[in-house]
Amino acid sequence: MKKYYLEDKFEKLTYFLEMIIAVLISLGIIIGIIDLIRFFPVILYAEPSQSYAIFQEFLGYSLVLIVGVELMLMIIKHSTKEVLNLILFVIARKMLIYSQSMLDLVLGTIAIAIVFVIIKLVASAANDEDVIRRVKDGNPAAAKIKDVLGKRKFDMSADKDSE
Repeated sequence: MKKYYLEDKFEKLTYFLEMIIAVLISLGIIIGIIDLIRFFPVILYAEPSQSYAIFQEFLGYSLVLIVGVELMLMIIKHSTKEVLNLILFVIARKMLIYSQSMLDLVLGTIAIAIVFVIIKLVASAANDEDVIRRVKDGNPAAAKIKDVLGKRKFDMSADKDSE
């Protein structure tokens, strides 16, 4: 019985730590938005030869904030949808800011297509039931199969005549 008590305490501790991290990320995002607003005068008064580099830096900073928001949502919700959204924004940021060759763009496009296929096949097939989710405020990795499967029941018995 003590084993389950300790498991329960550690699950609550990990949830509490995750929420602290989510709050800190949200504070960082708010501070980042203030810095993002400061980009506008820099873009407005930039020399034409520097405007492309400054605007690219602006987009990179914006996408970092968006990735932070998606990361915060993923930490809070623990849903498949949020994980896939985070992956999409990370790939998009890589493609828009750091791609230097056509191969980078092609690989990024293929990666986005794969994520969309996963969203269509896996997330939709599960009828909006998350593959990654908390089970009764617990850690999904420590969840029992019957809790994860929820209401779905599987009859594994050899004798089906009794039904």
